[in-house]
Amino acid sequence: MTFILQLPQALKDFDKFFVGYDDQFNRLAKLHDDLTKGIPNYPPYNIRKTSDNTYVIELAVAGFGKQEIDITLDDHIEIQDAALVNGMLKIALERIIPEHKKPKKIEVKEKESKTIKKEFLVEDAE
Repeated sequence: MTFILQLPQALKDFDKFFVGYDDQFNRLAKLHDDLTKGIPNYPPYNIRKTSDNTYVIELAVAGFGKQEIDITLDDHIEIQDAALVNGMLKIALERIIPEHKKPKKIEVKEKESKTIKKEFLVEDAE
């Protein structure tokens, strides 16, 4: 509990560095709103990653029948399951990675170091 009470005291001097930046924040927020205004958001959807190569897409398609829905995918994506329940279309996908694009484990070999044996003949200096 003492940490929570001490946190505002530790940050009390930082507010003087942010004076005048409210306008900058408001302009950035307006820019974001303007840029995302043209992005279509219908139908509402969620994309969830369930594992490294599998995903579930959920689309709210209330008012559409099965005969009105057509799913087209990229070459490297395979549909595992698709179900329309109470206006919610759930599509389970798996991304197929071709063998030549999968990461390869390369074994690093250690070469044996050659031992060089040198012999010297020493003559007696008498």
